[in-house]
Amino acid sequence: MFNVRGTDRGSFMSGKSVHNQRIERLWRDVRTCVTSKYYNTLHSLEMDGLLDVSSRGDLFAVHMTFLPKLKGDLEAFVEGWNNHHLRTERNRTPERLWHTGMMLHPINQPENLEDIQEPEVDWDVAADYGEDVDGVVVVPEFQYPLNEQQRAELQCLMDENEGQTEEATRNQYLLCRAYLV
Repeated sequence: MFNVRGTDRGSFMSGKSVHNQRIERLWRDVRTCVTSKYYNTLHSLEMDGLLDVSSRGDLFAVHMTFLPKLKGDLEAFVEGWNNHHLRTERNRTPERLWHTGMMLHPINQPENLEDIQEPEVDWDVAADYGEDVDGVVVVPEFQYPLNEQQRAELQCLMDENEGQTEEATRNQYLLCRAYLV
């Protein structure tokens, strides 16, 4: 399809794909078990006028409040996912399948780090993509509005108000946001 019509036409393949079932299931489970609660909370804050995505202070408060929780939830999800049984793989876990694969098809590793070659990048070609690359997320540089002492003080305040519920997380965000004002 791409060879005949080119890559800039918005072409896509449609229909059933039995080969994508596992990754599609993984993404569904990540959304259902982890990211949907953050999406819902952040969307609700935005709809209530308590989160302005163009405000550096609000984004800082989101980072301080939600990133540690999101990281913890993703780590717990990974642990559960890697150790769940796959019926179609004779009830072996993804982790067990990976270990079996590594034992059956070992990867030769150099004995010392000097033998590892750095990949060569053709920077002239890489630079030609510029702003036209689809699907690229550009994250602007972010200057934290607090010095180290203020940040430590805020972290202590947030730790005192730690909670596991969505409402507690929302209140923690509002506390952080108020501290910045």
